[in-house]
Amino acid sequence: MQTRIVRGIAPTIQRELVLRRSGLRMRRILMPLAALLLLAGQVRAAGSVGKAPSLSLQQVLDRGLKQSLDLQRDDRLIARDRALVDLAATAPLPRLDLLGLGSFTQVGTSVGLVTNLPTLGDLNLSLGQNGYALLQNTFGNLGLVLDVNLLPLRQRAEVAAGRSVLAASTAARSESERQVRFTLISTYRTLQLHQALVPVWEEALKASSALERDAIAIRSRGLAARIDVLRARMLRASDAQGLSQEQAQLSNSRQQLAALLGLPPNEAPLAADPIQPQPLWPLGLEDTIALALCDRPLLESLRLQQQAQSHQARGARLSLLPSLSLLVGGGIAGDQLANPVFNQGGTLSASAGSLALPSQQQNGSVSGSF
Repeated sequence: MQTRIVRGIAPTIQRELVLRRSGLRMRRILMPLAALLLLAGQVRAAGSVGKAPSLSLQQVLDRGLKQSLDLQRDDRLIARDRALVDLAATAPLPRLDLLGLGSFTQVGTSVGLVTNLPTLGDLNLSLGQNGYALLQNTFGNLGLVLDVNLLPLRQRAEVAAGRSVLAASTAARSESERQVRFTLISTYRTLQLHQALVPVWEEALKASSALERDAIAIRSRGLAARIDVLRARMLRASDAQGLSQEQAQLSNSRQQLAALLGLPPNEAPLAADPIQPQPLWPLGLEDTIALALCDRPLLESLRLQQQAQSHQARGARLSLLPSLSLLVGGGIAGDQLANPVFNQGGTLSASAGSLALPSQQQNGSVSGSF
């Protein structure tokens, strides 16, 4: 019975040994292929990195501050607020208006009364029988009007509010510049870190790969346990994963810096400055908080916005008060009425026909309101 059991187990053990040897041979074939693929990927990455521009921190700040959309928006807001202040400053000034009017009127009538004529009014004409009058009138007027606001309280409040808004926009622009500068420096420091960690992970992967090869060689001679090979393989896989993650973070940092600088994705820069050790922060917590709250453009902008709103509220209350203005005007006007021409004529009728009599021109009289 024992002999039958041993005979049944022996083929199973032999098949397992054959499978293990074939798996080991397959690993020996695939591992160099995977190493070649990894090396090719690293060579391609190194070639792309070699073509990328390298920028220093000062170059990044100079270009990033010029390309910042937030700063461009704040500059346009400052220009708008300055124009509104200049416009509001002209409201309390005296206003001088130039007025001009000219007209020409020609009226023909055969009745003795003409009414509602522009620049003429009502006229009474003394016409004879079959009389006709032709009236021509020329009118011109030129004058100046000076309007002075003697109590421009509301206008002055609006000017003060506009100046406060302009100061708030300027302070907000300083805060935006501070934030943009901080973002550029943080992104550059992060890029420096990932750029320095990639070679570290590459060396770690080389060391773990060599360790795995040594463990497999020692295992093949029966001088090491299988657990040693598995541990070396796990270490190599962990280093390969760390290298992949670090390369992805490096690419992400480069793309973020390229977006801040306004560069296309295929020209993502690298950090040219090496990592320099920084001294320890010399201040304590309380002094750090006090320094952070001191000279903050954001707090100054909020204070100026509150001041502008108080000026606007005061201007709204002053608009309910009576206003006092001085209006002075002067000019010259001319009105000319041509002498009316009276035409009288008629016809003579006979058996042979009719004959028109010659017309006669004579003076007449005009009276009315001009």
